[in-house]
Amino acid sequence: MPVKAKFTVAICCFNSSGSLKETLQNLVSVNYKIFEVLVVDDGSVDNTREIAETFGVSVIRHDVNLGYGAARKSALDNCTTEIIAFIDDSCLVDSRWLEILTADWQNATSNIKAIAGPMEIVSENVFLQKYLKRNNPFTPLRSFGASTGLFKRIKNHFLEKRNFKTGYVTAVPNGNLSMDVQSARLAGGYDKTLWFSGEDDDICQKIIGHYGPDSILFDSNLVVRHRVENFSEVSQRNYRYGKVCGYLWRRNLGLPIFQIKFPLIVLSSIFVASCNGTIFGTIFGSLLVVLFYAIKNPITKYLVLDSIIDFILMGCHNLGFFCAAKKSPKFAKNV
Repeated sequence: MPVKAKFTVAICCFNSSGSLKETLQNLVSVNYKIFEVLVVDDGSVDNTREIAETFGVSVIRHDVNLGYGAARKSALDNCTTEIIAFIDDSCLVDSRWLEILTADWQNATSNIKAIAGPMEIVSENVFLQKYLKRNNPFTPLRSFGASTGLFKRIKNHFLEKRNFKTGYVTAVPNGNLSMDVQSARLAGGYDKTLWFSGEDDDICQKIIGHYGPDSILFDSNLVVRHRVENFSEVSQRNYRYGKVCGYLWRRNLGLPIFQIKFPLIVLSSIFVASCNGTIFGTIFGSLLVVLFYAIKNPITKYLVLDSIIDFILMGCHNLGFFCAAKKSPKFAKNV
């Protein structure tokens, strides 16, 4: 569809005084400037609103913290342009981001209702940045469709395909997602009951369910850089995602799907132990760790390190899942 009006770039915030200023400075400095900026202050108790107002952008203020879904919904409901493009309060857009996004929408076929791009990781912690570059949590999900049926859910969980190649996708994060406003509203918009996370997967499922599997386009050139401070932030994100899975299971029932990952070194030890006894398996596992580190090959080192980190993050995810799953459905935080 031809773009006849300006974009609205929406940023949803909660206590974002430490990151919002740099994000807005970056956003208003890009070369292509036919856009409006809308900041949703979701009940912040710091000076998030004041920072946004110094840049002269539109601000919507929630008196209390209503959560992710409600903040996104406020942005979509109050958008006055044809296209809304979400970025996070800790994101920096590429200098050609809006130029590429505009071209994508101008060249989009009628079936495309949403366009997304890569979220690259930026961190001052060198070890964390290297790990997240190898294991980027923001890669889109592809090809399996939006069905919530038992077989599709199991297939998505164990055989999911993720990469940054240009093409149609099933689910993408909100940190670099633009939508045709009218189409998103007709599909059902954002679910304000998803206050802790998961509103991005929900809106993607609605769009695909309403308009078909070729309605969300991913452009690998449409780059946004996401700032990550520390490992605690990554752990908390996995915990929230787990809570979403537990909440949706309580709401929709069906088969509960949670993460099952073990460090490769543990699997090797278990295998050897099953054949030769527990003591030998433990000794073998320890020696294998030393061997992998002794070999001057980063691949072997990453196999050990990444699998151990994945195991820790899996624990955070599953903790969130079981905390949400054991309770009665909580349909909203303050709604």
